[in-house]
Amino acid sequence: MIRTLILVTLSIFFLEQVSAQNTLDQIGLGPSTPSVGAYSVRKLSSTYAGPAIRIRRSSDNTEQNISFLSSGDLDTVTLKSFTGAGSAFISTWYDQSGNNNHVVQAAMANQPQIVVNSQVIRQNGVPAIAFNNSPGSFLILTTATNIAGLANTSMFMVGRMTGGNNTQDVPFALGTGGSSTRSRLLYRQGNSSTMGYATWANDIPSSAVNWDLEGSAHVFSAIQSGQSVTLRRDQQTITQSLPLAVSTVAGNSISIGTV
Repeated sequence: MIRTLILVTLSIFFLEQVSAQNTLDQIGLGPSTPSVGAYSVRKLSSTYAGPAIRIRRSSDNTEQNISFLSSGDLDTVTLKSFTGAGSAFISTWYDQSGNNNHVVQAAMANQPQIVVNSQVIRQNGVPAIAFNNSPGSFLILTTATNIAGLANTSMFMVGRMTGGNNTQDVPFALGTGGSSTRSRLLYRQGNSSTMGYATWANDIPSSAVNWDLEGSAHVFSAIQSGQSVTLRRDQQTITQSLPLAVSTVAGNSISIGTV
């Protein structure tokens, strides 16, 4: 069975001050809450002037940037006009934080999708990006700035995950690649709907917080401060202590999708 991760927004925050920030004022945040990476099909910062995504159309594999309207919504008219009767895939999801931590995927077989047969993928009426597991689709950056060496992280995502069987789904990861060296990752535990979180040497599956497979979109978050991590799905919350000493983020990688 194909598993799908549907994303509308994903943001990464650090409690330590980082530089080159666009304030994410369109979602109610101020300069005191800097983001190292902010990805969405809606405009998150009034000072961000770049495109939202870069897409590849299936008819001839030509690529084009798609921007935001003055309302902050994705320009779906241009998206559909460029795509035509075929489908469209994401080759770049642009970072709105001001750090230029854009995540990319050059391999066409692994690009997530935003248009299927001329129809924009939507979640609750809003354009959304679909990451399918067959084959795995993901966006990645291995040279991100302002990540390595930091300890306290906050990760937020708006979306939903469908069912299917797999030993582990990792919709989001920070740090160097490899199962034993990702410094922060949010994941689905085994074939269940359990939401889990892991650091370099810690693994915390939390049956009290789940992904609500086949359900509606939710706001999911993982907030680590020192040796404590708080997992949330909307207002459903659990706070646990990490079993080992807190580690800093190793490496400069951001990975989003079904990896």
